[in-house]
Amino acid sequence: MASSPSTQTTINKTELPDWVDKAGQENLQIANDLASRPYEGYNGSVTAGQTDLQQQANTNASQNANAWLPTMNGAVDATKAATTYTPRSFLSGNVGDYMNPYLDQVESRAVDNAGTAFKNNLNTIGDTAISAGAFGGSRQGVAEGVAAAENARQVGDLSAQIRAQGFDTASGLMENDANRDLQGQQIRTQAAGQLGDLATAGNTLSNQNSALLSALGQSQQQTNQQGLQEQYAKWQEQQNYPLQQLNLRLAALGATPYGGTQSQTSTASGGGNTGMSAIGGFLGILPFLGGLSDERDKTDIEELGKDPETGLTIYAYRYKGDPKNTPKVVGPMAQEVEKKWPGSVREIGGHKIIKANLGFGGGA
Repeated sequence: MASSPSTQTTINKTELPDWVDKAGQENLQIANDLASRPYEGYNGSVTAGQTDLQQQANTNASQNANAWLPTMNGAVDATKAATTYTPRSFLSGNVGDYMNPYLDQVESRAVDNAGTAFKNNLNTIGDTAISAGAFGGSRQGVAEGVAAAENARQVGDLSAQIRAQGFDTASGLMENDANRDLQGQQIRTQAAGQLGDLATAGNTLSNQNSALLSALGQSQQQTNQQGLQEQYAKWQEQQNYPLQQLNLRLAALGATPYGGTQSQTSTASGGGNTGMSAIGGFLGILPFLGGLSDERDKTDIEELGKDPETGLTIYAYRYKGDPKNTPKVVGPMAQEVEKKWPGSVREIGGHKIIKANLGFGGGA
């Protein structure tokens, strides 16, 4: 005799433990408090300003930028003057300016001395003629004529010699002045080069000092920046602390395995599969326990015990690829469900999935 059709009415009620409900309400209150807290911006600075040394470096650099320019311009002008310098020519000079102003007096004295010597010579000739008794004779006249001619020659030679020596001395003095002028121009040229070198060296030294001050100031600025960043990090830590505490409570509550309180009322007539009816009731609460899937997709598996209605072993586990701090979910293994109720599990993409509609009667 065929069995009569089975009819079944099932009422499932799942209640969370009081401590879970209380903790959830407290977490919600904390979240509401955090959400209603007004925005608080950071009033401090996160960028360090320039230090005194950096400002001093900037001042030095700006002040010294053209400080050596006048010296350099002077050196350039002196060098330009050297390029147009023309040495003195003896022919273009006036040797008379160097002649001894007492030359005429020297020459006159020398001529006078020669005249005195000539007179003395004439006296000697006269005395000799008197002694010889030939005073006034032709021999005396000849001797005096020869003496006069010799005196004239000597005076001419003496005058020419004095003039020549004066000219030579004057031309030597003139040449010395020309040489000294040339040497002076060379010294000025060298001095201009030294001025240029000094200006370059001074500018370089100023730039080095400014760079050193800037480097020292930058080091101080970096230290100040680190201090400001540390203050900002501490402020952020204070702002995030309440949220971290809430996340800690949420993580602890989610990671704590707990069951539910289930009540079930069933009425049935005729035949039916009571085992499938029981798992159907259990599956009604599975969405609250984390869902079902292939055992091969799970990790960190922990056995919790037997479900009294189905006899299935219940586990706490994480899915592979979840972070270690992800709260575990609770449920059976698809392989064990398939062994107990063949046809209640199907494969999708090589993974075992419990059917959403078990059919309660024959593995639909």
